[in-house]
Amino acid sequence: MTVGEFKKHTSRIANQFQMTLEELRMTQKHPDYQEVVTKYLPEVFKTNPTLRESLQKTQDYELAYHLAKNSDGYRNISQKSQRNEDAERIIRNSQQTGSLSSMGASTPVSQAKRYKDMSDEEFRNLSARNAGN
Repeated sequence: MTVGEFKKHTSRIANQFQMTLEELRMTQKHPDYQEVVTKYLPEVFKTNPTLRESLQKTQDYELAYHLAKNSDGYRNISQKSQRNEDAERIIRNSQQTGSLSSMGASTPVSQAKRYKDMSDEEFRNLSARNAGN
C-alpha cells in the first residue's frame, strides 16, 4: 500500500466516522429523527428529486430532518394525532371529580356531565327553553 492509497483510505474512514457521529448527534437532539427521516424524506424526494443530490453532497442532517418534518405527509399525521390527543384529554378532564370546595355547587364540569347524559330530545327541549321558545 502506498502513502497516497493510505491517505485516501483513512480519509474515507474519517468521513464515514464523521457522518455517523453527526447522525448520532441528530438522534440525540431529535429522538424521532430516524423515524421521521426514513418515513417522510422519500416523499420529499419524489416531489423534488434535486434535493436528494444536494443532501448527498452536503450531508446536512439538520436540513434532511427539517424537510421531512415539513412534508405534507408528516403534517397530516401530526395534526390528526394532535386532535385525537386533545379530544382524549378533554374527555378525561371532564370525567374527573372537582375539588372539595366545589362539592354541591353547580360547576361547568358537572354541567357537562349532565348534558352528556341527556338524550337528544331532552337536549333540544332544554336549548329551546333557554332560547325562550
